Amino acid sequence: GGGGGGTGGTWVGAAATNWTAGGSWSSGGAPVAGDAATFDGAIGGNSTNMDAAGAAGTLNFSNAAGHTISGSGTLTLGGGSGAGINATAGSSTISAPVALSSALAANIAGGAKVSLGNLQASSQTIAKSGGGELEVNNLRSGAVSITGGKVTVTANGGAAGTSKVAGLSISGAGAKLDLKDNDLVVQGGSLASVRSLIQSGYAAGAWSGDGIVTTGVAPAGKTAGLGYGQATAGGTLSGESFAAGDTLVKFTYLGDADIDGDVDGVDVGFWAGNFTGAGGSSSKLWAEGDWDYDGDVDGVDVGFWAGNFTGAGGGVLDLPGAQPEAAAMLESMGYTVVPEPASLGLLAVAAMAMGRRRRK
Repeated sequence: GGGGGGTGGTWVGAAATNWTAGGSWSSGGAPVAGDAATFDGAIGGNSTNMDAAGAAGTLNFSNAAGHTISGSGTLTLGGGSGAGINATAGSSTISAPVALSSALAANIAGGAKVSLGNLQASSQTIAKSGGGELEVNNLRSGAVSITGGKVTVTANGGAAGTSKVAGLSISGAGAKLDLKDNDLVVQGGSLASVRSLIQSGYAAGAWSGDGIVTTGVAPAGKTAGLGYGQATAGGTLSGESFAAGDTLVKFTYLGDADIDGDVDGVDVGFWAGNFTGAGGSSSKLWAEGDWDYDGDVDGVDVGFWAGNFTGAGGGVLDLPGAQPEAAAMLESMGYTVVPEPASLGLLAVAAMAMGRRRRK
């Protein structure tokens, strides 16, 4: 696995020695585009300083103690047969800027981890394989495919953590994308495909399944998940632009139907208008009030909405499109629904009439 694979050499420099120092490499010179650079810890120290811009084709990490590449110089991966990152052991970190000039193939073996703290935006594709973990500050790239292990976006919660990719494919046992508390734009992405990946990842609330997951931390007393939808017009999601037809994924409260970051009467209006009852559908979407990803719109979903409510209004909900069963459920929870659905009014009249007959 992994691209690249030129002549290159093995890191033999002492800890924190400069990348550009020829004596730090077994070949006598720093790698160039297309070369392989190996960090095995057999001779050299466990850290490298990017004192200036550098290049390589493939980075190979095999030191159980891990390796750190830091500094302000940009490390550009690519050339030759492509860009590659391979890791068979240890937890290695590259905090220096990493740029891609070729498609990246990252093969991280089970038990190993590589963290890229400053991966630069590019149009290159990224393919992740192996049972280990690749952690990134964000994904702003061509299409991303994950066929093994996990890709994690470092918890950020702001614009710096938002990802934007030209496509997304996740397949294979154990393959997943953990967005933490970050958002995602899939350009031209299939809403059905993204929904399926989130449904699989949700795993009845454990977020332990394969697909798209979140291990982000919700505010105290609230429950959070991944809202999703398809853009009908252009706009911006957490700092990243999107176009009509793009699929959006937002870390937000369960119950935030319109993925605007709050939970209010507007959101429950979507739920009330699409109410199916438990098992009444398998195809309802997040925007229609399915907030536990099972395809129906029922009491479980509105329970999340009520627990996460952030709006105002003193318990009065203006829901002209509410289905009677949904309105009744909200009334039973202590909310006042206006205007009252006609069938609820008829039920109340019937109950009053029955009461009068009993008193006669």
